[in-house]
Amino acid sequence: MRYYFVLPFVVPMGQGCHRIRIERGSSMTTASKLLAATACAMLFVAPASVLALDSTETFPEGEMDLEFFLGLHGLKGGRHFDGLEFETSLNYGVIDRFSIYGRGQVGSDGDFDAVSGGAAFGIIGNPLDTDHFDFDLMLEFGFGDFGLALIPSVELNFDLKPDLRLWGVYIRIEQILGADMDAGGSGFQAFSAVTAGTYWTIKDGHKLLAEYDMQFANNPAAGERVVDVGRVALGYNVGIGSNVDMINEIHCDVPQSGEKPAFGFSVGFKVHAINKR
Repeated sequence: MRYYFVLPFVVPMGQGCHRIRIERGSSMTTASKLLAATACAMLFVAPASVLALDSTETFPEGEMDLEFFLGLHGLKGGRHFDGLEFETSLNYGVIDRFSIYGRGQVGSDGDFDAVSGGAAFGIIGNPLDTDHFDFDLMLEFGFGDFGLALIPSVELNFDLKPDLRLWGVYIRIEQILGADMDAGGSGFQAFSAVTAGTYWTIKDGHKLLAEYDMQFANNPAAGERVVDVGRVALGYNVGIGSNVDMINEIHCDVPQSGEKPAFGFSVGFKVHAINKR
C-alpha cells in the first residue's frame, strides 16, 4: 500500500504541494515515520497554499488575506483515491516586503479511516524587488501528528513585465528538516526540494501556470529512495470580482520504479483584504 501525504500548498500561502511517497506494510518503521513527517510538513512549505500553484509574493502592508482549499490526490483509475485534504491559511503584510502567515491542514486517506493534520507558521521577506527580478526568503515551522519540521527556502523570479502582467518563470529551493517526536526527538530526516514553474497572464484576472518539482533525501536510510522525480501540475487562477481569486490545479505524479501515474486536483479561493471592508 502506498502511504501518501499532501500538504501543499503547499506550497506562497498562495504556492504547490510536494509529494514524497513511501511504502509501508502493516506498520511504519521509524525511518518511514520520519519520511512521512517530512512529507507532511511539506504541505506547508510555501508562503502560499500548497494546494495552489504560484510564485511567492509578500502581501501588501496592513492587509490580511484568507485562503482555503479542498484537494484530492492519488487517482489511478476507478473510484479509489489515496487521500482528501482541506487547508486554510491566514496571511498578513506586516510592513512593505515582509509578511507572516499561519496555516492549518486536515486530511484523510481514501478509505476515510485515518485522519491526519498539522499547522504551520512562517515569514516571507523580499530583499530584492525590481521590475524584472525578485528574490524571496522564507522560513517556516510546522508541527502535527507527523512531528516537527523547520523549512528555510529561497525563490528567484523573472518577470518579463512588471507586476506579473505577462509571463515569467521562478525556481524555488527548500531544505526540509524533520524530527519524529515519537522517537523522543532523536529521529531526524533532511530533504532538499526543487520547484521550477512558469506563468502566463492571459489578461487581467486570468493566469495559467505550470510547475514541476522533485525531492532529494539528504541522509537516506538503507533501501530508501534518494531521488523522487515528483510531479507536474497545471493551474488556472481567475479573479472573481474585485477581491476574490479562484485557484484551480490539476497534477500528475510522475511514475517511478514501476509505479502507475497518479492524478489529483484542488479547488480553492483567496479573499483579499478581509480586514479592510
